[in-house]
Amino acid sequence: MADLPTAPVAESTHPATGAQFRHVRGPLMEFGEELRRLRQSKGMSLASLGAAVYFTKGYLSKVENGRARPNPALAALCDRALGADGALTALLERTRTG
Repeated sequence: MADLPTAPVAESTHPATGAQFRHVRGPLMEFGEELRRLRQSKGMSLASLGAAVYFTKGYLSKVENGRARPNPALAALCDRALGADGALTALLERTRTG
């Protein structure tokens, strides 16, 4: 029997409780991690990015943590707000096609 491919696994610690958990790292996590990296590189909080792109900080947090699916409108607005030159839109498109 052939071995099944395995997805990368990430380990995290919940910031409030300290609980350890593992999750599969997939395309949604990749988008969220890049969104967080760009946001933090601009010194923006979730609240300030949310105000700039008209999405709630709660939704943005879920996207950054791979628990909510981003959409093309969010990617385009975040590209504009973060000066990402279409990087998030391109990344989202890659997650949808492959």
